[in-house]
Amino acid sequence: AKQSFHGRTLAAVTATGQPKYHEGFGPAPSGFKYVDYDNLAQLDEAITPDVGAVFLEPIQGEGGVRIPSEGYFKAVRALCTRKNVLLILDEVQTGLGRTGTLFAHQHLGFTPDIMTLAKGLGNGVPIGAMGCTEQVASGFSVGSHASTFGGNPLCTTAALATLSELTKPGFIEYAAANGEYFAERIRAVASKHPAYVEVRARGMMLGLELNKPIGPLINLMIDNGVICGPAGPNVLRFLPPLIVTREQVDRAVAALAASLGAF
Repeated sequence: AKQSFHGRTLAAVTATGQPKYHEGFGPAPSGFKYVDYDNLAQLDEAITPDVGAVFLEPIQGEGGVRIPSEGYFKAVRALCTRKNVLLILDEVQTGLGRTGTLFAHQHLGFTPDIMTLAKGLGNGVPIGAMGCTEQVASGFSVGSHASTFGGNPLCTTAALATLSELTKPGFIEYAAANGEYFAERIRAVASKHPAYVEVRARGMMLGLELNKPIGPLINLMIDNGVICGPAGPNVLRFLPPLIVTREQVDRAVAALAASLGAF
């Protein structure tokens, strides 16, 4: 999808639907098409007989914390099944409790054929992983593919410990409730600013869209003690630790209020 982000290795950066990330790297692998996110008609037209898979983020992170419309992914799942192509989800940013369920596709009521995971899976220890159906897994045999950080004893121990914490009763629900609180507080503060457009949030994945570039606002936030990043030129993105407390949320919102006052 356009405005997607899938990583920095050559195939992943080519799959990324933002030309700025392609500059300076090449030659790029062939075989990628790009369509507008959340546009089923375009996707349907793009799935010609030479297409083997559809690769999407459940929520576009780098593209602006863009949440798909109701029913979009169920329709994508049905389309991929009907046209006999794989549906691959990039859950690197959205997975592991970030959006209020263990994986973001659980909100959407369907199962992908392949799911990619990294970052949050190791809780700071480098790891990448792929989950897939039995049918997809049958295409691999032991030793047919490998990864430096894909399964060594250190990173897999970290991943198991992370999953153990995430799946403790009430942990993800706690994070989701604090995410809702965070979104409400951001909306209450930011909606008073003349540049305010909207807040988009799912669990602990939040984006504040303004009608002008937010680069200076990021610097003001740092000056006020809070680090957050952009999701496109006009969206301030908040991805706090899932263990964040409401007191810490209040401090971040106070920093946002002060920063907006000078923005």
